[in-house]
Amino acid sequence: MQRSIPVVMILVLAGATAFAQAVPAPVTTVWDTGFGLVTIVQEGAIIHGSYPYSSGRLVGVIEGNVIYGYWWESDDSTGCGPQGLWCGPFRFVLSADWKSFVGYYDKASRGVTMVGMLGTGWTWNGTLQSGSLVRR
Repeated sequence: MQRSIPVVMILVLAGATAFAQAVPAPVTTVWDTGFGLVTIVQEGAIIHGSYPYSSGRLVGVIEGNVIYGYWWESDDSTGCGPQGLWCGPFRFVLSADWKSFVGYYDKASRGVTMVGMLGTGWTWNGTLQSGSLVRR
């Protein structure tokens, strides 16, 4: 029985090491946009971020050269406002060098979903100021 404890410990340590290697370290980028500086943190395919306008927040995914997800602002205590006036989908298409994006956003109150975000809504463009996203 004493020999099984070190074997179990080795397996646990090996599993923890493999897990730590599989989970990528967060990467932080800052983008200059019409809504101020937007900070985007990438953790694998997942992104989250913030911007100063109305304490804005972003959450979404990066797939190929496209970042898409949802934004919301603190204009209302619900974080999304009455009838979804201060939240909705966004879609950023990264340039070939990943140093800028052409983006669109819309409001949930207009009934637009991420599936419908193919260049509709209002523009939200950005230029990379610091950091670099990781291509997957």
